[in-house]
Amino acid sequence: MRLGLHALGIGAGADRAVIDAVASTADECGFATLWAGEHVVMVDRSGSRYPYSDDGVIAVPAQADWLDPTIALSFAAAASSRIGLATGVLLLPEHNPVVMAKQAASLDRLSGGRLTLGVGIGWSREEFAALSVPFARRGARTAEYVAAMRALWRDDVASFAGDFVRFDSIRVNPKPVRDRGIPIVVGGNSDRRCGGWRPGATVGTGSTSTGRRPRATGSPSWSSYAPSRGAIAGSCGCRWRCAIPVSAISPPSPSWASTNWFWSSRPRTGPRRRPNGSRRWLGGG
Repeated sequence: MRLGLHALGIGAGADRAVIDAVASTADECGFATLWAGEHVVMVDRSGSRYPYSDDGVIAVPAQADWLDPTIALSFAAAASSRIGLATGVLLLPEHNPVVMAKQAASLDRLSGGRLTLGVGIGWSREEFAALSVPFARRGARTAEYVAAMRALWRDDVASFAGDFVRFDSIRVNPKPVRDRGIPIVVGGNSDRRCGGWRPGATVGTGSTSTGRRPRATGSPSWSSYAPSRGAIAGSCGCRWRCAIPVSAISPPSPSWASTNWFWSSRPRTGPRRRPNGSRRWLGGG
């Protein structure tokens, strides 16, 4: 069983001491991945519906601290040695893909190849407007940005021509540690053709949903995507998946908690065990 923990960069999780404590303890406890989410802009009154709650309102207060995820993860990398680091999710269409390719590769290099880039298309029209990024076609923009970043990671001298980004014969260094580049996963709540991220599969994920109650996260069940599971299994080489809802509250306790879905990479064998110290960070029995 491999578990990821979404506990960095928001509210109390934006405190340097909390980042150090969570990263080092999660590393020692055996968690597989440590996640940090993103919103560049929050507004007090939003006309955009948040897709992961019953009332359409995000559980995180607009006035809460929200660190840049790549910077938060760089501090987590310094406080740990083994645990994977992941953005969950980074709102890719809000970023320049050339700059993001360099930032991600830099973090991957400094962390020893531990980065996974979780990306999403975003839901807040107000956030996109504040950043002067069109809200329309943000899904197509995200897919193109991923392709452009992969070209920059793969090629010593890279060129790319698309609807949203173009560059010709440029060098962007450093390269990621792994030859195939930085793994990319997609978060959201809609069906889509993954275009090579998960060959042949139409996937809706709830890997980084946030809600006031587990059933209010809006995270869809993988049983809804039964036709896709065979393609996913063939892509990643894993036959087993187990969804576990986990509520985590970072100390000191804020007035809200995040609820996430974590996926196992293999079936559990032997007696049920909890890593030492995990009760300190995870609610429940």
